[in-house]
Amino acid sequence: MSLFAKALGAKGDGATKDTVVLQNVIDSLPASGGTVYLHEGTFIAGTLRLKSNLTLFIDSTATLKGSPDVVDFPAQTPPTNNVNLLECRRALLYAEGASNVTIDGGGTIDGNGSLSQYAVNSDGTEVNRPIMFWPVQTSNVMVRNVYFHDGVVGASCRRSARTSRSTMFTSTRRRSETVMGSMSWTART
Repeated sequence: MSLFAKALGAKGDGATKDTVVLQNVIDSLPASGGTVYLHEGTFIAGTLRLKSNLTLFIDSTATLKGSPDVVDFPAQTPPTNNVNLLECRRALLYAEGASNVTIDGGGTIDGNGSLSQYAVNSDGTEVNRPIMFWPVQTSNVMVRNVYFHDGVVGASCRRSARTSRSTMFTSTRRRSETVMGSMSWTART
């Protein structure tokens, strides 16, 4: 099943928050899975929870951009014990217990991280800074052909997150963009 976010109500105009519409589109996919397409626009969003058997296809004509409002990133409570959770519990893209998740398409994930509300606190903590992509207790996760720009906290794949099998991040550099590079992890289960 393929779902085009704009056809289902997302604006992608760079001003309207599309979080609710995008999450509804993701949630409307059957358990057997499918693809959510973002194309031709800038989609402003807070936390989006990804699920199993999902491909999030961010076309080269599209940008998924983090909301400027911290309240759009509720604190996550993953079933893990991780020292990093003391400082950061927010995410733009969050997947917990999911398998077979792919993020692809040639588009951009813009963390909107240069905003003052996402600055590191004077005590060094980052409690308001959302992670751009946070997989927790996941398997078979692939991120490829996307550009990470203005990241607050890049991508998270920590051993304590219990992500299993290969999680790969690949991207190509564009001028003035923060890129995750090519990385691959196999974490303990």
